[in-house]
Amino acid sequence: MAPLILYDLPSNGRCSCWSLNPWKTRMALNYKNVEYQTEFVEYPDLAPTLKGLGVPPNDPSVNTMLYSSPTVRLPDGTFVMDSQKIIFELEKLYPSPPLYLDSEILPKVQELMPQIMGCMVGVFMPRTPKILNDVSAQYFYETRKVRFGMPLQQLEEEKGGPEAWEAGKEPLAKMAALLNQTSGPFFLGNEGKYNSMPYLLSFVFHVLTQAVSYADFVLVSLLEYTKRIGQDIFDKVVAVDKSFEEIYKASAKWLERDDH
Repeated sequence: MAPLILYDLPSNGRCSCWSLNPWKTRMALNYKNVEYQTEFVEYPDLAPTLKGLGVPPNDPSVNTMLYSSPTVRLPDGTFVMDSQKIIFELEKLYPSPPLYLDSEILPKVQELMPQIMGCMVGVFMPRTPKILNDVSAQYFYETRKVRFGMPLQQLEEEKGGPEAWEAGKEPLAKMAALLNQTSGPFFLGNEGKYNSMPYLLSFVFHVLTQAVSYADFVLVSLLEYTKRIGQDIFDKVVAVDKSFEEIYKASAKWLERDDH
């Protein structure tokens, strides 16, 4: 059976994964130790490449981009596009270790993500082309100018800067509050199951039973994206709450494979 193929977006310099949504899928594959291969496709080549492979387009009422990354070709030859759809297919095909897609925390995390991105769009978007190859950078400039109704430089001037960071504090704080509901470093903890145990035994039990979930990968993918577009941006985001840096460090092993 053929290995799974992940269609990802390349960065300039050392070609590697950088984008938030592909990272969600890549982290899940790395965590589940799935055999897969990466095919990097430049932005303007996504539509002709995926269309040529027979991939059904996205629903235009849901996604204005008819073809997008991540897309995967499953071992049986079928294609799935969009990280949200992909994760459910991966969970069916590779149920162990589980990613707790039925967790009550996941929809709360997913609800906060567009709020964060909406507040920080003037910070994040103008930095993104700097990590792309020329052909994708030009595509990004042109398509985002249409999407936001202004060039990225103007977007940065009007919706970036201190005002964006101030607006982003609230949804970032709400995300941190969700993360701090347990003893961490992940969203799903085991608080209450070991409080009555002797200290050493409770510590060992806690470490061994910490539950990694897809909610963690949604947040960590955002953190990794901010680090790729600028260490200064990453530093300001994680400075909002210490739990952000803790979950990022705890997830480091699933960020290691980023280029093949």
